[in-house]
Amino acid sequence: QQLIWIRLVIFPLFHLGKIKNYVGIFNDITGQKAMEAAKQQQDSIYKTLVESLPLAISIFDEEGKTLYANENTAKLFQLEAGSMTGMTVHQFLPEETADDQINMLKQVFRTCRPLNDDRIINWQGQTMYFKITRQPLFNERGQVTSILVIAQNNTEKKRQEQMLKIQHQIDSLSNLSTDLNTSLKMAFHNLMQIDWVDGGGIYLFDEN
Repeated sequence: QQLIWIRLVIFPLFHLGKIKNYVGIFNDITGQKAMEAAKQQQDSIYKTLVESLPLAISIFDEEGKTLYANENTAKLFQLEAGSMTGMTVHQFLPEETADDQINMLKQVFRTCRPLNDDRIINWQGQTMYFKITRQPLFNERGQVTSILVIAQNNTEKKRQEQMLKIQHQIDSLSNLSTDLNTSLKMAFHNLMQIDWVDGGGIYLFDEN
C-alpha cells in the first residue's frame, strides 16, 4: 500500500447564471512533496551543522548588513540569538574594525574571490584574536550576491600562549640581581599585559 499526495482543484460550471455542475481536477503531487520533504530535511541538517560548529558564521551584503548570523556569532557579541539579522557591522563592531570589514567585503564582491586573514579586535577593553574566511556566494548567473564569513575564535589559545610567556618572564626575575622594588615593577609590567582578567595582585610572603 502506498500513500500519495493529491492536489484537487474544483470550479463550477454555470448555466443561465446558475451552477449546474462542478469540475474537479486531480493532480498527483507525490513526487513534489517528496522533494519538498527532502529539501526540508537537508535544510534542517545544514542548520543543525552550522549552529553546532564552534565557529562564528554569518552572511553579509556588500554594505555590511547582516543577512544571517548563527548563535555563536550572537553570543560572541553578547547579543540575543537571531537579533543580528538586519544589523550593520557598525552596530556591533568598533568603528575602525567595521570600516575595515566593509572594505574587505567590497573587495570580495569586486574580485569574486575568497579573502582570508588573521584579525585582532579590541572588544570591550579586551584583545580578541580571529582567523577569518570570507567566501563569496553566487546566484545562478554567476554574480556575487552575498558574503559568507566564518570566524574562528583563537583568543583562548593566544591567551594561554601569552600567559605561559608572562609566567616565564616572571619566573626569570628570580635569576636577576635586582632589588625588590625593581622586581615588583617588572612583574607588574608583565601582568598588565593580561587584559582579560578583572582583578588580581602580587603577594609577598616571608619564610613563615
